Amino acid sequence: MSRDITSRKDAEEALQLSEARYRAIVEDQTDLVCRFQPDGTLTFVNEAYCRCFGRSRQELLNHSLVDFVPADERADVWPTWPRWPENPTSTYEHPMVTANGEPAGSVGQTV
Repeated sequence: MSRDITSRKDAEEALQLSEARYRAIVEDQTDLVCRFQPDGTLTFVNEAYCRCFGRSRQELLNHSLVDFVPADERADVWPTWPRWPENPTSTYEHPMVTANGEPAGSVGQTV
Protein backbone atom coordinates (compact mmCIF):
# COMPACT_ATOMS: atom_id res chain seq x y z
CA MET A 1 0.00 0.00 0.00
CA SER A 2 2.78 2.46 0.85
CA ARG A 3 4.45 1.73 -2.51
CA ASP A 4 1.23 2.72 -4.30
CA ILE A 5 1.10 6.02 -2.42
CA THR A 6 4.80 6.70 -3.03
CA SER A 7 4.45 5.89 -6.72
CA ARG A 8 1.43 8.17 -7.06
CA LYS A 9 3.17 10.98 -5.18
CA ASP A 10 6.24 10.63 -7.45
CA ALA A 11 4.00 10.78 -10.54
CA GLU A 12 2.22 13.90 -9.23
CA GLU A 13 5.56 15.61 -8.51
CA ALA A 14 6.85 14.72 -12.00
CA LEU A 15 3.67 16.16 -13.54
CA GLN A 16 3.99 19.38 -11.53
CA LEU A 17 7.62 19.74 -12.60
CA SER A 18 6.69 19.15 -16.24
CA GLU A 19 3.92 21.77 -16.03
CA ALA A 20 6.30 24.27 -14.45
CA ARG A 21 8.85 23.74 -17.23
CA TYR A 22 6.19 24.12 -19.90
CA ARG A 23 4.86 27.35 -18.36
CA ALA A 24 8.37 28.76 -18.06
CA ILE A 25 9.06 28.05 -21.73
CA VAL A 26 5.78 29.58 -22.88
CA GLU A 27 6.02 32.62 -20.61
CA ASP A 28 9.64 33.36 -21.56
CA GLN A 29 8.87 33.35 -25.29
CA THR A 30 9.17 36.59 -27.20
CA ASP A 31 6.67 35.13 -29.68
CA LEU A 32 2.99 35.68 -29.07
CA VAL A 33 1.43 32.51 -27.71
CA CYS A 34 -2.28 32.08 -27.19
CA ARG A 35 -4.94 29.40 -27.02
CA PHE A 36 -8.51 29.95 -28.04
CA GLN A 37 -11.79 28.21 -28.64
CA PRO A 38 -13.15 27.58 -32.16
CA ASP A 39 -15.14 30.83 -31.98
CA GLY A 40 -11.92 32.78 -31.28
CA THR A 41 -12.45 33.29 -27.53
CA LEU A 42 -9.03 33.55 -25.89
CA THR A 43 -8.41 31.02 -23.12
CA PHE A 44 -4.66 31.59 -22.61
CA VAL A 45 -2.16 34.33 -23.52
CA ASN A 46 1.51 34.60 -22.61
CA GLU A 47 3.27 37.74 -21.39
CA ALA A 48 4.55 38.62 -24.87
CA TYR A 49 0.94 38.61 -26.13
CA CYS A 50 -0.08 40.91 -23.27
CA ARG A 51 2.81 43.31 -23.92
CA CYS A 52 2.12 43.40 -27.65
CA PHE A 53 -1.50 44.42 -27.12
CA GLY A 54 -0.75 46.62 -24.09
CA ARG A 55 -3.35 44.75 -22.04
CA SER A 56 -3.40 42.52 -18.99
CA ARG A 57 -4.36 38.85 -19.12
CA GLN A 58 -7.68 39.71 -17.50
CA GLU A 59 -8.40 42.22 -20.28
CA LEU A 60 -7.64 39.65 -22.99
CA LEU A 61 -9.04 36.38 -21.70
CA ASN A 62 -12.62 35.53 -22.58
CA HIS A 63 -12.57 38.03 -25.44
CA SER A 64 -12.46 37.07 -29.09
CA LEU A 65 -9.24 37.44 -31.06
CA VAL A 66 -11.28 39.45 -33.52
CA ASP A 67 -12.00 42.09 -30.85
CA PHE A 68 -8.41 43.24 -31.30
CA VAL A 69 -8.59 43.56 -35.08
CA PRO A 70 -9.69 47.01 -36.34
CA ALA A 71 -13.45 47.00 -37.05
CA ASP A 72 -12.96 47.76 -40.75
CA GLU A 73 -10.65 44.72 -41.10
CA ARG A 74 -12.85 42.16 -39.33
CA ALA A 75 -14.79 41.18 -42.43
CA ASP A 76 -11.49 40.13 -44.03
CA VAL A 77 -10.46 37.99 -41.06
CA TRP A 78 -13.56 35.82 -40.65
CA PRO A 79 -13.47 34.22 -44.12
CA THR A 80 -9.95 32.93 -43.37
CA TRP A 81 -10.88 31.74 -39.89
CA PRO A 82 -10.28 28.02 -39.54
CA ARG A 83 -13.36 25.85 -39.61
CA TRP A 84 -13.06 22.88 -37.29
CA PRO A 85 -12.65 20.02 -37.98
CA GLU A 86 -12.60 20.36 -41.77
CA ASN A 87 -9.92 23.08 -41.87
CA PRO A 88 -8.05 23.18 -38.55
CA THR A 89 -5.40 25.73 -39.58
CA SER A 90 -5.27 28.96 -41.49
CA THR A 91 -2.64 31.68 -41.90
CA TYR A 92 -3.38 35.34 -42.32
CA GLU A 93 -1.96 38.75 -41.55
CA HIS A 94 -3.99 41.58 -40.10
CA PRO A 95 -3.53 44.95 -38.41
CA MET A 96 -3.76 44.99 -34.65
CA VAL A 97 -5.02 47.56 -32.19
CA THR A 98 -3.35 48.43 -28.89
CA ALA A 99 -5.18 49.07 -25.61
CA ASN A 100 -5.52 52.77 -26.43
CA GLY A 101 -7.15 51.95 -29.77
CA GLU A 102 -4.22 52.96 -31.94
CA PRO A 103 -2.92 50.81 -34.79
CA ALA A 104 0.27 48.97 -33.90
CA GLY A 105 1.30 47.44 -37.20
CA SER A 106 0.39 44.03 -38.45
CA VAL A 107 0.59 40.60 -36.98
CA GLY A 108 0.72 37.35 -38.89
CA GLN A 109 -1.11 34.46 -37.32
CA THR A 110 -1.37 30.79 -38.04
CA VAL A 111 -4.46 29.46 -36.36
